[in-house]
Amino acid sequence: MNDPELQKTVLELFYACKAREAIAVVEASIESTLDPTEQEKRRKLFSYFSNHNRALVPYYQRRGEKPPLSEMPTTD
Repeated sequence: MNDPELQKTVLELFYACKAREAIAVVEASIESTLDPTEQEKRRKLFSYFSNHNRALVPYYQRRGEKPPLSEMPTTD
């Protein structure tokens, strides 16, 4: 996407674990540009996000948990 504000909005939605909303923003933005090349890029991005929506937000974030941390070995 060649619009910095649109990029920022989509990323903020992903960081807030709102993948569906981010995908909807990308879909709505397709017709907001008159450049056919940019429209095609956004269609591809929308298709990718739609097909991989379960992987866009890590599992631990979907449940609101912190990521698992490996334990540091102790030296005795």
